[in-house]
Amino acid sequence: PLPLPLPLALSGMDGIFVSPRNENLRMNFVDAVVAGYAPDGGMLMPAQLPQPVGFQRLCEWSQLAYPQLAARVVAEFAGQDPEAVALCREIETAFAEFGHPDVVTLQPLPQESELYVAELWHGPTLAFKDLGTQVLCRMLASIMRKRKERLTVLVGTSGDTGPSALESVIMCGADAALDCVVLYPKGRVSQVQEAQMLAAAARSDRCHVIAVDGTSDDLDVPVEAVMADPVFKREQRLGNVNSVNIIRMLVQAVHMFFTYFCVTRDYWTAATAANSSSSSS
Repeated sequence: PLPLPLPLALSGMDGIFVSPRNENLRMNFVDAVVAGYAPDGGMLMPAQLPQPVGFQRLCEWSQLAYPQLAARVVAEFAGQDPEAVALCREIETAFAEFGHPDVVTLQPLPQESELYVAELWHGPTLAFKDLGTQVLCRMLASIMRKRKERLTVLVGTSGDTGPSALESVIMCGADAALDCVVLYPKGRVSQVQEAQMLAAAARSDRCHVIAVDGTSDDLDVPVEAVMADPVFKREQRLGNVNSVNIIRMLVQAVHMFFTYFCVTRDYWTAATAANSSSSSS
């Protein structure tokens, strides 16, 4: 039997995404990455119900490093469009600047044989959000380069996402056709987070930081309103890297697979060896 709990592994996606508010609003994977929100302001969701990944594929996944596993998981949702497939391959290089070669690490709790803490903070801004934004901004920069277009990502942050998005845009390179505007609630983020954002804005003329009155919920209102206006969004070439973007959601789920495989490594090593032997015989 499989060691439990096994994260839900999905397969067989057609790479089409729809708005839950209107299933007729359909986008392919690449357009969904750029749009962030659906044209009606809803979150984009896979149009097709997924199928479980088979045992053989799980054996393959269990042997992968985190960057390769992230690429495989996201690719399950991308479909077979060549541009989407090529985009997923770029994920493998998105974690080069993380502070640990494993990207995500596990630490056992003292005196506990089966309990671990997952360390998700090895990214450039020491935040969990780096896992998703590094991949997403790299993808957006690649798409804009191929389309010969420019995109401004609009971010509302309560603290972590702002520094992470700004740093991710900067790390795409000075020639990336990607700008970033971050709104944050004045006096409601930590001094470290504010310093990170201001330092990023000082380093790059493509990064802009604006303190606003009110809470992070308050600043979400104008951001969501802008994203729900397709004409304004298109004219101003706006994108989004907040957690509604499908890439943020997908990449930020990869650590569940990775940590599961880490704590059940003995099982999957034996299963992979047995599966390889039976395949070759």
